[in-house]
Amino acid sequence: MTRQLLTAAALMIAGAGCAQAPSLRGAEGDLGTLLFADEPPGGDLNVERSVGGDWEIVIEGAEGGQWWVETVAGARYRLSDPKQKRPGEALTPDPLTLDFEIAGPFVEAGAPLGVRVAIDGPEGVSGGLLFDAFGGGVGIFPVDDLAGFVLDLSDNPNPIDTLSLETLSFELTTEAGEPLASASASYISWPDGWAWGDVHAHSNLSMDGCEVPEENCANRELLAGEDFFEQADARGMDFAAITDHAEYFTWIPEDDGPELLIWDAQVDLAREAEGGPVMPLLGYEWTFSATQEPGPDGHYVGGHKTVLLPDLTGCESARISSEEDVLSYLKADRGALFRGGNPYTAVGVTSLWDLLDASECAEGAITFFHHSAYEWPQPVDFTLEQNTPDPRYERLIEIYSEHGSSECLDLSAPHCDWNLRSASRYWGQGSVQMALSLGYQLGFVAGTDSHDSMPGSTDDDPSCTARWSDTDGDGQVDTPSCQDWPGGVTGVLVPEDFDQADLFDAMRDRRTVASSGPRPSLYAVVLGPDGELWLPGEVIDADGPVRVLVSLEPGEDALGVVALELIDALGQLRASAAADTLDSEIDLLPGEAVYLRARLEDDQRLWASPWFGPADDGTATD
Repeated sequence: MTRQLLTAAALMIAGAGCAQAPSLRGAEGDLGTLLFADEPPGGDLNVERSVGGDWEIVIEGAEGGQWWVETVAGARYRLSDPKQKRPGEALTPDPLTLDFEIAGPFVEAGAPLGVRVAIDGPEGVSGGLLFDAFGGGVGIFPVDDLAGFVLDLSDNPNPIDTLSLETLSFELTTEAGEPLASASASYISWPDGWAWGDVHAHSNLSMDGCEVPEENCANRELLAGEDFFEQADARGMDFAAITDHAEYFTWIPEDDGPELLIWDAQVDLAREAEGGPVMPLLGYEWTFSATQEPGPDGHYVGGHKTVLLPDLTGCESARISSEEDVLSYLKADRGALFRGGNPYTAVGVTSLWDLLDASECAEGAITFFHHSAYEWPQPVDFTLEQNTPDPRYERLIEIYSEHGSSECLDLSAPHCDWNLRSASRYWGQGSVQMALSLGYQLGFVAGTDSHDSMPGSTDDDPSCTARWSDTDGDGQVDTPSCQDWPGGVTGVLVPEDFDQADLFDAMRDRRTVASSGPRPSLYAVVLGPDGELWLPGEVIDADGPVRVLVSLEPGEDALGVVALELIDALGQLRASAAADTLDSEIDLLPGEAVYLRARLEDDQRLWASPWFGPADDGTATD
């Protein structure tokens, strides 16, 4: 018994001279692990690591009080004294986090990036934060203490002025420059903005124009259309097109005043507005009303087109009628008198484009069908070969106006019964979806088709036309017929200081949205597997699935989003989100088209031009 006690006492005395290894702390990032001791060792200790098995030395003869090792998942660490064989307590490092937020995924060129960086690490340890963006390092921000460090770069501007996918990255390092953690995110630099306008509106220079219905459709000003562009300015339009009918040549006002040439009056109005707050566009309506009923073969022949001219030259040969012999037209019993006589006549779509080819001032003109799905005023039959769009001129289609929506092929599909023309049979073969299903690559526009010299008037009642009826049965026509809905406007993605050439280029490229009135900020791209980006209206040549990214910020009307929907040409829902953002992966097959429909509060709509799949042979077309 006595011998055993003496032996134990001897062991206790010997053990008292073997110092326990200093306690170890640690923080683990995704790139490196930072280890440090509360009391710096004298240099005769080792740092050891174990990953579920034996211990190995990773730093021999550790000096100082802080060490960096490459991060190994699941590792534990300890300090050991090789002389005394007395390892310290094993440690699993605490996670070291580097988080940052970026306003995205879209950032406008020149706008603040909205970056906020936060670090959660050990107290009393300093380091550095490497900020890398736009293809080159911007330097290192000193980090005095890894615990609770926050860096706010909200005011740092985004200098990228082209549509591009950018990666922003941060790397946290020790004071000696060893990497501890990294974080990165991608955002899309959005270089352009939306200009809003009305691409289809009439004044009293149209035989059915009706500026003041209660005064026998008299002019609001001294001359027909005199305040057309002032009215556009009052409604916040960036551009507006005066598109009166081309079938009538001369106009005699209500008081039997001097005869005016309608086209000259239109040109003068547009030129007088040049340089003002609203960019004036010069155009007209080509009204080819061949039949109001389908023929024996079940097809309609006809259709109405809007023609927009590339500048304000306004030569006579660019204004083309669909009929040569037009009967004079009198607005009721006291209205203006209209007479025909336009010598430039195209009976058929191909003839229209041929005459535009021949005109000395129509190169670069844009044409598009409107109210295409309604028996009245006139439908379009896209199954007829003669209505195949000529891509030199026909890159767009009007999806909505005061006549109603021409979006859907099948009105029984969800949300396709919206704002239909009440007094007209719907003709699905003239719908936008029918045109897209046939492979026609058409972008979307909307206009008011107002007849009251109020372009952009989407927040009032539908306008009336000078088509009169006898409502009280006294034998006198006394009531103008009115259209069904408030009209629409078109958004075009253009540079900040755009001119008419920029506007027409963007419309030809189908960088357009159509709206029933709201003017939100819309950001929408398709992202390819290798970082390629495609705007609405573009042809996608990626193999395999692509990612659709959409963000919609309300405009001045502050209308929220009910749903964002991706619709294909057959009306099938491909993806949706009941939110103001959408991030979805889809397959876009050859020949397909997919477009964005946004359903907004207050029963409003917005449509972005489609993205198009490659041609059936696998090549991109345009």
